[in-house]
Order: sequence, then C-alpha cells, then structure tokens
Amino acid sequence: MTLFAKPGMGRGVSPLAVLCAVLVAGACTGARTTHEPEPPPNILLFITDDQRVGTLRVMPATRSWFEQRGTSFTQAFATTPQCCPSRASIFSGQYAHNNGVLTNNDALELDSSSLFTRSLQAEGYTTAIVGKYLNYPGGFTNRANVSIDPPHFDYWASFLGGYDDSLFNVGGRLRAADYSTTFIEQRAADALRSFEAADSRPWFLMVAPFAPHPHYEPQPKYEDAPVPKWSPSPATRERDRADKPPFVRRGTRLPLSRAQKIRGEQLRTLMSVDDLVERVARSLGKLGEKRRTFALFVSDNGFSWGEHGLVGKGTAYTESIRIPLLMSWSGHVRGGAVDDRMVANIDLPATILDAAGIEPPEYLNMDGFSLLSDRRRQRLLLEHWGLEDNGLSSWASIRTERAQLVEYYGEDGNIEAREYYDLAADPWQLTNLFGHHGRAGDVPEAEALAEQLAKDRRCAGESCP
Repeated sequence: MTLFAKPGMGRGVSPLAVLCAVLVAGACTGARTTHEPEPPPNILLFITDDQRVGTLRVMPATRSWFEQRGTSFTQAFATTPQCCPSRASIFSGQYAHNNGVLTNNDALELDSSSLFTRSLQAEGYTTAIVGKYLNYPGGFTNRANVSIDPPHFDYWASFLGGYDDSLFNVGGRLRAADYSTTFIEQRAADALRSFEAADSRPWFLMVAPFAPHPHYEPQPKYEDAPVPKWSPSPATRERDRADKPPFVRRGTRLPLSRAQKIRGEQLRTLMSVDDLVERVARSLGKLGEKRRTFALFVSDNGFSWGEHGLVGKGTAYTESIRIPLLMSWSGHVRGGAVDDRMVANIDLPATILDAAGIEPPEYLNMDGFSLLSDRRRQRLLLEHWGLEDNGLSSWASIRTERAQLVEYYGEDGNIEAREYYDLAADPWQLTNLFGHHGRAGDVPEAEALAEQLAKDRRCAGESCP
C-alpha cells in the first residue's frame, strides 16, 4: 500500500516509480557506487508535545533505544517554550526573533524556503512527517482558504493535535483517526516499509505525537496504569512568591493534588508514545535499517507541575524551558553517554545536516550549531512573547551554567520586573536576588548579563549564543 497518496497519484504505479516521481532530485539513481565510503544515514526525529524532563521513567522502550544505546543531553532547552515557536525553531534553526514565529498564532510567518527539510530534499532525501507540524489558528487552510500542506515533505499525515477523533491531512485529504498516537504509530511503520521501495535513497521521517499535551486523554488500556511515585520539589512547595513577577504573584497557587493528577495523566499518555517508539524501533530492525539510522528524540517545550504555583509552559522557569533531548546512531554516537553541554532546539537542524554530510546553504542562516561537534556554548538566549489570552508577560532571558537573568516587558517595551537566580546555590529558583517584586535590590553580577541580553535579543547567525 502507498503510505501517503500525494494529490494526483494514480493506481497501478510501482512504489519505486512513485517515490522517484516526487523526489526533488528529479530522477532515481541506482545503488551507490562502491567507492563511496559510507552512504548518508536515514534520519528519524521524534518530537513530543509538552513533555518535561523526568518523564522518561514510564517509557522503557524509548530509554532502551536512546539512553542505553545513545547519548542524553542533560541541559537541553527550548529557546521559546511554546509549541509553535519552538517547532519553528526546530525547523529553521533560528531563534524566534529571527524566524518571525513569536506566538502560537504566527505559524504563517515562517519562511518555508528557509527550513532544513528543503536542504534534505535537494540532496536526494525522501522526506515524510506523521503527526503534528505547526499550530495553524485557522485549521488546515491559510488566509486564502487554500489547504496548508507541510512544506518540503514528499509524504505527510499531519494534524493540529488532539487524542480522540482527530482530523489528519493525509496527502492533501482529510481523514479521521480514532486515537491519534496509535494512528501515528501505524503511519510511521507504513512509512518505513514504503521507503524500502527506493532503498538506495536515504530518508527523513518526523514522528510527532500530541502527547502529553493537555487536555490529557490516556488510551483506554492505560487509563488506570500505575505511575512512579512523585516527590514534589522545593519549587512546588514554595509558599512565598512575593519576589516573583506580577503574573506569578496574582495567580492562584495550583493545589498539590491537582498537580499530581496532571502529572499522572501526562505520564499515561506517554505510555502510548512508548508503544509508538517501540514499534518504530522494531520496524527498523526488521528492515535492517536501524544501524544506518540517525535518531533524535526531543520535546518542543517543558511543563510545570505546580512549581512556583504554576501549571503549563511559557515561563522562564527551568521546568518550562528544559526539555528531554537524546540521540542515537550506531557506530557514531556513544551509547549510555551523558552530555552536560547547554544545548537547545535551535541546534537540531545543524545537527541533522551534519549527520547527513550536507553543508548548510546560505539561505538557512542558522543560529544553532551541530551537537555532533565539540562546541560548547557559554550562555543561551531564551525569549517569549505574551498573548492577551494567557496572562503571561513578554520576557527575555539569558541562562548560563550558573545563573539566569529574566526581564519582563510591558506593552511599551520597558522593563516591568526582573529576576536573577544563582543556579548553583538555588537550583529551584526560590530566591530572586533582585528582591521583592523584582524591582528592589542591587545585583552587580547581573548587570553584565543585562548588557549581553540587550545584544543577544538582536543577534543573528554567528553572533548568537
């Protein structure tokens, strides 16, 4: 069967001919010549939605593949902790202030000609996506009521999110699915089989389930599944929030029981994601493709479970910005290794192109760097633009290995509040060294970071941290 019937495809055409017809390269070649030392790898990218660090405990298959046989990045961050901006950064390799996708309402601002998938296609990769791409406020059509298909993908079964009865855009046609994670699992396995029709060509497959995004709907078989015992952190038990910005101070503190329920539901949705990962791994093994596949696992942002009284994402606190990021590639990436460098979602395009042996073209102008290199950044820019309906301020932040500065801005762009944390002494961000309301106090060590932050908010390419 054909995985994703592109519009206009007819019956009776061989899978190899179908694949050849849609490739940007324009023609099929035979097997690679023997003098080439190593063909480019297949590339597999898993992106979960709102998965915070520490949740892999309920995902044994994922841990076996990526932790035991790959490398885990313990200090990985989403530079803008919101779904659409983060995914735009994953595809462009740029901070949000450079790619133009500042909020979840800005998907149409992303320049589709500056995505790493364009480069993969140009170099002969077959590209496919199953799952969530970007948040389109108007659904599957743009301002001109024209169907939105994910750019630079040969095949797609994309959707906007949800668990039960979700609509997928499958090759330009809408199709309903029962439980979205299971549907994505089936389509991913079909994709891998379809790629075998042109086995000499490398492929890129993005697998992006909705889990564990709210509103959480575990699969029936996991509705009552036990989850690991939770030990709330000091940030979850924080009582005095007088040193926090206005939106934290005026917010209702999330009850611990509610936080625990949210945690349980999120973990149960991730159990289905683990089934998905296990099936993909099994499919790769049966097809003899696992050793030649470079695989990445990442979330688009973190999620707070009551830390500082908050639930959700979009804040500058560690639980919201820190993400799981793991990679595996037999013979190239160390198994069971831990990498403590400060890395980010903007680094994924450079990493993928590096693995593929593709020199980044000028039109990408990426801000990140390849994780396959030994480069180590000294600081990271974090940024967020507030929306009227979520009550969050716009903010920007610099984070180093030992400290974090956050500035909150009003509608006029002026600073309304500031936070500065000594992460070495205060990893839970309990004591804002600027004092109550983020206005009082003299913190000389933060001033150098403030000057750097003003510069980094305008950075581009090599000038970016």
